[in-house]
Amino acid sequence: MNKAIFDIGTNSIKLLIYSYPDKTIIAEYMKISRLGENLSNTGLISATAIERNLQTLSELINISDSYEVKQKVAIGTMCLRSAKNSDKFISLVKQKLGLEIKVLSGKQEAELSTKAVLANLKINTKRNLIFDIGGGSTEIILPHLDFSYSFNIGAHQATDLFLHSDPFTNEEASKLRNYIISLLQQKIPKTTIENIIGVGGTVTTLASIDKKMRYFDSKQLENAILIVDDLKKQIKLFASMNIEKRKKIIGLHPQRAKIIPGGAIIILSIIEYFSFKNLRISAWGLRHGIMLDNY
Repeated sequence: MNKAIFDIGTNSIKLLIYSYPDKTIIAEYMKISRLGENLSNTGLISATAIERNLQTLSELINISDSYEVKQKVAIGTMCLRSAKNSDKFISLVKQKLGLEIKVLSGKQEAELSTKAVLANLKINTKRNLIFDIGGGSTEIILPHLDFSYSFNIGAHQATDLFLHSDPFTNEEASKLRNYIISLLQQKIPKTTIENIIGVGGTVTTLASIDKKMRYFDSKQLENAILIVDDLKKQIKLFASMNIEKRKKIIGLHPQRAKIIPGGAIIILSIIEYFSFKNLRISAWGLRHGIMLDNY
């Protein structure tokens, strides 16, 4: 029997199709749909974003049907946790598409992402920091302390709130970095760690740029290492280009060109906060955790 998971995020919708009960992945799809466009300024999902995401979900449902999927699970994250009119979108999806969305808490999101990462990377060390950065939130998990925390800022919000210029300025980048460091100091315990593992579209995009990948291939990115100095070079490159020029960078999906600097600065802030020199990449994340959890 085939099952489908729809991960409805702030910036994109991801579809995972797998066979059950053996949990073999059959196919994965991702479409950037920007549900959280301008959410940080209005607190609302715009009418345009609602319509665009209904259309995107419809397309992905049709794809899943072509695989003779017998069960569909849809989950929502930060955007649907925080938007004042999220009930409207959820209701329309059920009414028009027959798909019922379950909105996860930040803690649930962190736990499921952790399950996926540790199962897939088979890391032997115990002192790992895992972070999952999306469009609307960043989850930080310290499994050895049984600790997790979800910040309501991701690549989308970082861009909307701090990076107003095109290209963004050093002053804007510094304000964002200081803000993230302040959040980390307030909420995240300093502890000795042996690995920092990053999950999510921003992380895999940065690794794709680093490897100059013309076509996305998750298998090439799994357990890849991104060096801090290379990440700094990428941020410097982003700052030298406006959005239109950024769209031409090899490895960068054009629709991520606007928000990739904000996400990269958040990641750099986390790594430097823990005085680390590199980042390990996981191409598995929330949707894979749901698969493993029999959600």
